[in-house]
Amino acid sequence: MKSLQTLCLLCLICFIPFTNLQAQKTKLPPFKVEMANGKELKASQLPYDRAILIAYFSPDCEDCQAFISSLIKNIKNFSHTSIVLVTQESRTEMAKFIKKYKLEQYKNIYVGSEEKTLFLGQYYNLDKLPFVALYNKMGDLQVSHTQHFSLDAFIKKHKNIL
Repeated sequence: MKSLQTLCLLCLICFIPFTNLQAQKTKLPPFKVEMANGKELKASQLPYDRAILIAYFSPDCEDCQAFISSLIKNIKNFSHTSIVLVTQESRTEMAKFIKKYKLEQYKNIYVGSEEKTLFLGQYYNLDKLPFVALYNKMGDLQVSHTQHFSLDAFIKKHKNIL
């Protein structure tokens, strides 16, 4: 009987840290990125009265470019959402991307580089781009997608959490 209790205790000790890690993955990660102007943007600085969309991209990725084009065409669906576009590329490459898509005109779009930390890339264990994660007003993950996905289906999910 004592060995069964010991085995159960060992299982709990091993399982609890794993469940805590998994629980953390469902919350908005505590990221920080460097904006094109050199200023730092932290997750804690985003308005929490709205949904938050994090999109990890590369400026030279064709799927990423198609996603951004589609996002801009459907921007009215995201007017009450903070959109954070994150890349691991340099601020110079990021600035070219911002200019190409005229992203500076959208007050709810933040574009940043994590060239020095790669925190989000590791946090999400990314190997394909674009990656998109949608969080509700409470910072809880609602849905995430990698690479090829339907923006229409994503918009429907987005409307359900507003």
